[in-house]
Amino acid sequence: MTGARTAAPTVPFAAAGLTVTRIGVLAALYPAVWGLGQLVAGAWSDRVGRKRLIVAGMLTQAAALAGIAAGLPH
Repeated sequence: MTGARTAAPTVPFAAAGLTVTRIGVLAALYPAVWGLGQLVAGAWSDRVGRKRLIVAGMLTQAAALAGIAAGLPH
């Protein structure tokens, strides 16, 4: 399933005319940011609560995906 999650989002980027290099950078950014965020997320969630961080993360991801979708040609 990891391959599908990595490859599927690149199709709209390719359709929008992005270069392979840009698509690669975009495909690498998500796991890189996620991985670095794990370094501080554990302690932070102990302070503010896990549910709050989960909800905030889901809303942030939804907003980002909506922004990507809105920016692509229809």
